[in-house]
Amino acid sequence: MLEAIFFLVIYIFPLHWAAEFAEAEESNYLKCFILSIVTTFVKITSLILFANNALIALLISMLVSISICMNVLKIPGSNFLMFAVMLGFLNIVITGSARLVFNGITGS
Repeated sequence: MLEAIFFLVIYIFPLHWAAEFAEAEESNYLKCFILSIVTTFVKITSLILFANNALIALLISMLVSISICMNVLKIPGSNFLMFAVMLGFLNIVITGSARLVFNGITGS
């Protein structure tokens, strides 16, 4: 449970940075925090609905999450690919770093 909350908070930063990079009109940390909660529920729901095929669940959750984020943060549609690639890259980097730190602290 603690690890899930930790990653939920860590997800705010790549979302905010990717939104800034994609020239979002509204990208404050409160909206990014709310979006991190919403996208977490989207990921869980897609994994439950498509339990037989994890790849389809991943692709659907990514597309839905990115489109929700783009609508809420008011990112121009022409920057879809830029936002998606930057969010994915930053999410991998931040999550990997957070896992290393979290595993170093807890020793698991």
